[in-house]
Amino acid sequence: MKLAQRLKKMIVLFFIDLDRLKWINDTLGHPEGDLALINTGNVLRKTFRESDIIARVGGDEFVVLALNSFEERTEAVVSRLKSNLLAFNAENQGSYPLSFSIGVASSGNEEPRSIDELQAEADQRMYENKKAKFQNSI
Repeated sequence: MKLAQRLKKMIVLFFIDLDRLKWINDTLGHPEGDLALINTGNVLRKTFRESDIIARVGGDEFVVLALNSFEERTEAVVSRLKSNLLAFNAENQGSYPLSFSIGVASSGNEEPRSIDELQAEADQRMYENKKAKFQNSI
């Protein structure tokens, strides 16, 4: 956070949920669920920079903390994540496609916010994304 302030860059927190992990574990077994988590990590590593912090924070939830110069960049990163996910699914046509729900929150120099505030906002946005996605599929 201090580095972002010193460099006058935005800090962006991405909250990413691996959709349907419970279904994968219950239907295909926990080894397949573990593989889905590993594949999720690989897609995230391909999408984000080495300097970005990628962490698994829950059973099916990941957080990425990244420095950005401009807000438009955030949209480009989300687009790249979706593109990398589509490419992964096209190459690995197994029993199920990987699917992510994504929420994003950012903090700039004018209004610095804590990690907890960013995580709460990104988590809320992720749940809104998931709700909209699964309401539309019914």
